[in-house]
Amino acid sequence: MPGPQAWKGIAMNHQTAKPGRLPYLFALVIFVVGVYIGADHISRGMRGIRGSAEDLDLPRSKHRMAVPGKRDLTFTEPGDYAIFYEYQTTFNKRSYSTGEDFPDLEYTFTHKQSGDPVALTPCFATESYTINDRSGRSVFVFELDRPGVYEFSAKYPKARHGPGIVLAFRDGSILKMLDSTAVFLRGIGIATAAFIISAIVALRTLVKRKAAKQKSRKRPSPTPIYP
Repeated sequence: MPGPQAWKGIAMNHQTAKPGRLPYLFALVIFVVGVYIGADHISRGMRGIRGSAEDLDLPRSKHRMAVPGKRDLTFTEPGDYAIFYEYQTTFNKRSYSTGEDFPDLEYTFTHKQSGDPVALTPCFATESYTINDRSGRSVFVFELDRPGVYEFSAKYPKARHGPGIVLAFRDGSILKMLDSTAVFLRGIGIATAAFIISAIVALRTLVKRKAAKQKSRKRPSPTPIYP
C-alpha cells in the first residue's frame, strides 16, 4: 500500500495534469448549434424583409392611385389599413416628385354596395419608407369591418388647384418588415454570441493545457516510496 510520500506524489501529478480535449468538443458544439440557429433566423428574416419590400411595391394593384381622381379599390380582408403619400415615385410610367408636405384635399371613402362611409383618421405617428425610387409616409389610417369593393375619391377644394399626387393603400407590411429585421438582427446576435463563447472556451482550454505542460516540465515527477 502506498505511503504518505507516494500519495503526495500522486496528488502533485494530478495537479499538474493537462486538461482533456473535451472542452474543445464542447466549444465546437456551441459554435455549430449557435451558427445553425443564427443562420435560420437570418434566413427567415431575409425572406420576410424581401417579401415585405415586394409588398410595398404595388405597381399593378388597385391599391395605388393618382389623385385628384376616383377609383374602386377591392379589399379581400377586413382589418386595419393605412394610406401613404408617395411624394417621390413612379406611377403609370409617370414620375412624381411633389415634396414631403401633404397637400390639403377633400376625400370620400365608401363601401360601394352599401354606401357606408369609411372614416379616415390622420396619423399622429408617421411611418416612412424609401425603396429604390419610391419614398412615402403614412398620412391616414382606417379600419374596414368587411371585405368588398370600396370607392375612394379625392379632390382639391373649390377654387384651389394643386399637383397630382400618388396614394398607396397598404396593410401592415412595414410592421412586418420591422419584425423581420428584428429576426434578422437576432440571428446575427445568436451567431456572434456562439462564436465568442466557443472561442472563449477553446482559448481557456488551450491556455490551461499550455500552463500544465510548462509546470510538468519544470517539476520532476516524484518517485513513489513504499515501506
